[in-house]
Amino acid sequence: MKICPYCNSQLEDNVAVCPTCGNPQPAQQPYQQPPVGYAPPVVDPTDHTAEFSPEDIAENKLYAIAVYFLGAIGIIIALLANKESAFLKYHIKQCLRLTIAITIVSLATFILSFTIIGGIAGCIFLMILAIVYIIAIVNVCKGRAKDAPIISSWEFLK
Repeated sequence: MKICPYCNSQLEDNVAVCPTCGNPQPAQQPYQQPPVGYAPPVVDPTDHTAEFSPEDIAENKLYAIAVYFLGAIGIIIALLANKESAFLKYHIKQCLRLTIAITIVSLATFILSFTIIGGIAGCIFLMILAIVYIIAIVNVCKGRAKDAPIISSWEFLK
């Protein structure tokens, strides 16, 4: 049984015109079973690599690595080298967000260091951010533009 979309009458499956309202019924597409082993493609919302051209990535990968290793000096070098590169700008913003996060946690650790728990918690957070920093460096070495964990939800510098 199917339902008429115009008058909500119950109809037989093979009816082409509704006997109640007279409107033609849309043709039903037969259900097709997906092939065995089929899975819809998984899209990672934090991976922005496809937004950049392969040439841009290849030409500016070294400068993006320098941004992470040299900090502010690396940012200046990268901007002087190629300020039109979208891939490079992405990693500059990523590095700035990580640097701001590390600075905030460092200041909070320093302020709360008079308590043992504050110092330990701050050191743990700094180690986590150091791991996130290493993940960002590995991503740029692989030529990917993937948001770093934890800070990817931050809306500033997007």
